[in-house]
Amino acid sequence: MVTEKIACVTADREFLGNSLIEYLREQNIKLCIRIKNNTEVANARGQLVNAWTLFNHLSVGESLILSGKRSIWGQKLYLVGLKTKVDEFLIIATTESPETALVNYGKRWQIETLFGCLKSRGFNFESTHITENERISSMIAILAITFVWAHRTGEWLHQQRPIPLKTTIGRPLIRLFRYGLDYLQNLLCNRKVSRISTVRQIIRLVP
Repeated sequence: MVTEKIACVTADREFLGNSLIEYLREQNIKLCIRIKNNTEVANARGQLVNAWTLFNHLSVGESLILSGKRSIWGQKLYLVGLKTKVDEFLIIATTESPETALVNYGKRWQIETLFGCLKSRGFNFESTHITENERISSMIAILAITFVWAHRTGEWLHQQRPIPLKTTIGRPLIRLFRYGLDYLQNLLCNRKVSRISTVRQIIRLVP
């Protein structure tokens, strides 16, 4: 297996078991995964406890790197925890460099968000049924640029007309990407609402 280009393998809470961990460690590939709050891990005395109990004393927004490696799924891994809400935690298990674990996991989330926008939440890339590697690479490059354009447009729009919040959860009604993409589609496809000055301003947002 070629590992020169693999900086780190990340995964979400659905990941379970130690067979993949063993394989990745044999290949000298770094691992950075989010674990479920109730995953059993060893505390400082070697007793198995639910992972969340080791971080429950933190304040919301505070993070902690546990000292030394802890036993989890029969492996010795570093544990890093972030308290996101009163009863919610982001707990990461990693083979090394625990100080960068949260940043590395954050990159996974960004990549997942991007692919969601390239697929069902935006461009429906899978509907093209392209299978040739070169064509896939070219298409993803084009869509990635378009994604950035749409996101920047959404940011620009949000400064002028802020996105309303969902009253139940206090989160934006739509994503910045969707906000910008819908606006671009309407602007470029509907001549009745297209103004040269606006189009020029939007074009300046192209990365």
